[in-house]
Amino acid sequence: MKLSIVIPAYNASKTLLRCLDSIFAVGLEEDSFEVIVVDDCSTDNTLQLLQDYAVKQPNIRVIHQTVNKRQGAARNCAVAIAAGEYIAFVDADDEVTKGLGDALSHALLTRVDMQYCSVETVDDRGVRIERYSIDLSDAVVLKGTAFLNDFYKTRFCAYPWAWLYRRQFLVKSNCPFVEGRVAEDMDWIEQHLVLAERVGCFSGVIYRYYVQHVSSSTHIMNWKYEADRMQMVMRRLKLMESVKDELPQYANQVREDCYHLQKMRWRLRRLSKYSPSFYWHLISATEDEVLPFLRKYKWSACAEFCQNYKFVTLAFLCVLFPIGKISRGFIAIIR
Repeated sequence: MKLSIVIPAYNASKTLLRCLDSIFAVGLEEDSFEVIVVDDCSTDNTLQLLQDYAVKQPNIRVIHQTVNKRQGAARNCAVAIAAGEYIAFVDADDEVTKGLGDALSHALLTRVDMQYCSVETVDDRGVRIERYSIDLSDAVVLKGTAFLNDFYKTRFCAYPWAWLYRRQFLVKSNCPFVEGRVAEDMDWIEQHLVLAERVGCFSGVIYRYYVQHVSSSTHIMNWKYEADRMQMVMRRLKLMESVKDELPQYANQVREDCYHLQKMRWRLRRLSKYSPSFYWHLISATEDEVLPFLRKYKWSACAEFCQNYKFVTLAFLCVLFPIGKISRGFIAIIR
């Protein structure tokens, strides 16, 4: 079997059929690929839709998780049982294009561990917004560290669905997705690029990413989401420190990315939008991992103050949060 397509699905009934239809419209021979869909304990009719679809398409494998473990665990579960020579990750609210077949043929020909493919963003009507690709010939094969150092600025390199992966490489690397958290994917890509011996590129578009999904995990703003994002930053920093001498451009970019992300998250103006309870949970969940890095890189005096003087900041938010909430409500009424 040439390809395993992995789809984590949680309450995806509104978009799942569109996603599956796009896969079977690619034109791959039935015995050359499989689709592994992991239902992550959905509470809508996602599982029933999958079971009905699998009756029509025998190369769909449906896995039902009885406990919600998020996308990372769903992908890990599917990779463990995948039979394809290559693996592609697809989100249940997006689509693949017919270019996927050509991309697979190219990966099989070049025998790469990882192959980056072009992506386009589309709106809710499927109208293209923008195309993302990199300036690298399809004939070129690089070592993963060289790719990471030279193309770290390409936005969609960070997402697992922009790539094809040789299954044996993923198994040998033994770097599973972080489970039970959001923001599990950016550092995952970087970890594998550090290990990959052969990385290639396919200039054709294989993926359509639908923007502004209300149900997407990237729109869930709570203390758990914020804590997961901050811990992802810490993982990137640890990886950066291990390769900074070999990959200076990548190391500098990670420092810059993490600096802006952390500074933004610790501005009092941003914190004031959240309740004191939100702040307390966030601090409790990240203190041991985040504080040493904040001190080491001296990124934000405000961030270190918040970490060192939790009760003072908490008292400040008890006053500021109600005022900010009333002000925002008043502004909304005026508008």
